Amino acid sequence: MPFVEVDVKKQIEEERENDPKFRKAWDKRQIRENISPRGSSFDDFLREMYQDPKFRDSWYDLAADKDIASAIIDERNEKDLSLKQFAKKAGMSKKKLIKICEMGNNPSLNQLKKIAKGMDKVLKVEFVSKDEFDKKVMER
Repeated sequence: MPFVEVDVKKQIEEERENDPKFRKAWDKRQIRENISPRGSSFDDFLREMYQDPKFRDSWYDLAADKDIASAIIDERNEKDLSLKQFAKKAGMSKKKLIKICEMGNNPSLNQLKKIAKGMDKVLKVEFVSKDEFDKKVMER
């Protein structure tokens, strides 16, 4: 039996264009794996940028917002909930939830508790040293 050359990237793109379920599953995988559309890793980019002290200070400032947004997005994806469905479970408006996920809002402690309750989870706040935080970023 002769070998057949296959263009896997082309096949994936065709599947993404033609099959909405495949596109959704593929895009979720890409996000989960931290793979950009061009195939380079966001983690590699982050490690490179993290060497700049100004960038690192900005990353510290955004860490909690990013973690909150990521937790909400991950939970929504895991439970396959729309923003509207998730907002209802969290007892807040869809607009408010979007602002939190876009990191354009400083949610109150009570709002975070509502979100945790909507996810059937408990809110946990943690303080970590910059050294510990840096280590986690570099190990991504």
